Amino acid sequence: MFAATAASAQVKYIYRSWNGNAVIEEESEQSEYTVLSGSDDSRTLTLAAGGWYVVSNTDVKFKTLVAPEGTAANIILCNNSKLTAQITIEQGHALNIYAQAGGTGQLVASSVSDGHRVGF
Repeated sequence: MFAATAASAQVKYIYRSWNGNAVIEEESEQSEYTVLSGSDDSRTLTLAAGGWYVVSNTDVKFKTLVAPEGTAANIILCNNSKLTAQITIEQGHALNIYAQAGGTGQLVASSVSDGHRVGF
């Protein structure tokens, strides 16, 4: 069974950016987020614009994850976690995916592309 619960403990993640010559890594923290846990292969989850989500030490599965319009949603894959879903990002929608310093979180993504959306 799927669960999404609000949390407020600090979660660290690695923010990566490009400075024109190299990838820059900075450790950041997020204190307000929703923890995604459980599994529901028939569920479609539409992420909230500007929302933060954490996959923490569990195997989380969805049929489809839909990125929000406008401000990007953010997912932190904690070390030793796994998120499996078809991810859909339509034009004008955005999604950021972050890892922790250990880099052992996994994303298993599939896609369906059509004339109106792209997935990965």
